[in-house]
Amino acid sequence: MPDPRHEITGIILAGGMARRMGGIDKGLLLYRGQPLASHALKTMETITGSICISANRNQARYAVFGYPVVSDTVTGYAGPLAGLLAGMKSSDTPYVLSIPCDCPFISAEVLTRLRDAAADAEIVTLHDGSRTHPVFMRVNRNLADSLENYLAQGQHKVIAWIERHRYQMVDCSDLASCLRNINTPQDLAAVNRDAD
Repeated sequence: MPDPRHEITGIILAGGMARRMGGIDKGLLLYRGQPLASHALKTMETITGSICISANRNQARYAVFGYPVVSDTVTGYAGPLAGLLAGMKSSDTPYVLSIPCDCPFISAEVLTRLRDAAADAEIVTLHDGSRTHPVFMRVNRNLADSLENYLAQGQHKVIAWIERHRYQMVDCSDLASCLRNINTPQDLAAVNRDAD
């Protein structure tokens, strides 16, 4: 049986404007002395054969992690779907799997559920029992044209694009705490206090 890691490219989404963080590049903020993006990368490394980082600034700093850095081809900080598209265009695997850079608690078990979900679903995303987490998703790379056309129409809503395709929601209600992300300076201060 082929190793599923070689069928999928991981995409760390670090290309946002981080408005709630005062515009500071979230992926480079420190949690437990390491950049947030490095925590996401360490987990992604366990379940995918290749990885890229989607970043629209500080590309040289992200390149230090040792993975290709890709930037949006859509202008104007078009959101996570633009980062997903950049990653899809740079990969050569049948699937991509995206996660945000600001999720230091993400577990390999959650990402394995995404990776190994039903093959007939074009897109697989997560539900924690209360809400959907659409930026965590596995996508067939052959949807790149669909996504490019969607963004070209000025559309940016992640769920609305997902719902245009055959999709599956994976239940992660038993691991909901793994999906906690860092959006504000207060969030970062709180998790660093908890880590002490």
